Amino acid sequence: MKQISSTLLFLLLTLSSFSSHASDNGSVILDYPPQSIANWYKPVNKRQAWLHTMFRLRRSMQALTDYSDAGDFEKAEKWAAKLHKDYLSISEMVPEWRERTQNELVDKLMAQVKAGDKAAIHTSLKRIGRSCVNCHDKSQAIVAAIYRSPDYSNIMLQGKKDKPESFTDVMEELPKYVNRVLIAIEDNNQTNALRASQDLADNLDNLSLGCAACHQKDQVPVERILGKDNRQRLAALQQSINSKQDKESRHLIAEIGVNVCARCHAVHRTLADLRTDILQLDSFAP
Repeated sequence: MKQISSTLLFLLLTLSSFSSHASDNGSVILDYPPQSIANWYKPVNKRQAWLHTMFRLRRSMQALTDYSDAGDFEKAEKWAAKLHKDYLSISEMVPEWRERTQNELVDKLMAQVKAGDKAAIHTSLKRIGRSCVNCHDKSQAIVAAIYRSPDYSNIMLQGKKDKPESFTDVMEELPKYVNRVLIAIEDNNQTNALRASQDLADNLDNLSLGCAACHQKDQVPVERILGKDNRQRLAALQQSINSKQDKESRHLIAEIGVNVCARCHAVHRTLADLRTDILQLDSFAP
């Protein structure tokens, strides 16, 4: 098995919902989800069908609880039918998880709702809820890491000399430009500092084009990190370098690091790194 990176190991130790255990030799063993669940997530499925099923189940359970508490068993029966349909679909969508479900209990719940047995309904809902929690404890976090985290591997950007470059390659170049600015300032090389700051600005603009791969309709997140405020900081950086205001230049580089790099990484990088680590393990074959 490949070595587990520090990112994955940290999350395994801190996310209690990750199902993992140590083998006899001390290595971490992950309980991977069945491959059949991929059929219910993008890109295999046009919609996040698994997620929507989970959302409907939670809504149906809440409605059934509220209406049975209120004694409105006509509406309770309506929502019990929805719950019954979606809950039974779990073992149809992912047959490998049939043993985790309480299908027979959901059948009994329908009869309890028709009989207006409030106490029995509450007991059954609690037991069904526990089956949900038990499954989530075993698989929710790792399923989210694999199927709901960003994949940047297919995003291509315009690189040097108009040659396409991968999103990852462009990202790896950015800290070089930041450091070249700081090195040039330290060594009193105004020409190199200006060139590196312009390279940084150009590549951040280039990077923002790649964001459209995911942010197709809503550009607000892109604007928040790589928009007007960032362009103003980069323009101010050029001015401060030109006027040899080294302290101000360092301050602006720090602001760009916090407001662009750190903010973007906080949203995207950890989960993306986790996904990459999991998919690279020899024991996982998506």
